[in-house]
Amino acid sequence: MENKENYITFIMEDGKKEDCKILFTFKSEEFNHNYVVFQTPNDEVSACIYVPTEGGQGTIEKIESDEEWEIVNDAYNQYLDSLENGCQGSCASCSGACSCDEECNCGK
Repeated sequence: MENKENYITFIMEDGKKEDCKILFTFKSEEFNHNYVVFQTPNDEVSACIYVPTEGGQGTIEKIESDEEWEIVNDAYNQYLDSLENGCQGSCASCSGACSCDEECNCGK
């Protein structure tokens, strides 16, 4: 498994833990929510709302509205586009040599 910091662990109803790879995070100003988009061990992609807490661990909430899912879907499509343009999903991996949009902090 890669660096544990790149994963989010869910405790399922049966008590089993499921480590999911974090693909990216983003904030929606429209809904004032932070989102985590992740890939399950079964290679399914999903997302949740991340609510920061004082201890730094944070909590998660389900995305309930179709409008929020639409924003997440748009962000995921931008993520896929960035992968096609050489970003590898992480600004740290491209060293400024990609064609990321203005949201990227890769130093371009």
